[in-house]
Amino acid sequence: MQIVEVIMMKINIIENTKGKLKLEVDTDLAFLNLINDYLWRIKDVDIAAFTRKHPYIATPEIMVKSRNPKKSLLNAVKKIKLDVTSLKKQAERDLAE
Repeated sequence: MQIVEVIMMKINIIENTKGKLKLEVDTDLAFLNLINDYLWRIKDVDIAAFTRKHPYIATPEIMVKSRNPKKSLLNAVKKIKLDVTSLKKQAERDLAE
């Protein structure tokens, strides 16, 4: 059995300054919550938050403040990818029995 799902989303940079990155991400809040949770696990992240101005018409936004917010965001996504890959392998092993 193979478990595969591809998530496609649009990302719009709203603000990109020295210590702050703010993105508009066309996805659901559950995925942004996951990214936000992993951002808080990174040592140099000062602030990580996500919001949606209106539940029906607004695209959610995520904001990161750190010494290098782009690097922090990429590290969080990389860690999520590693954890999901590990979970996938374990699920394939367990479900094969």
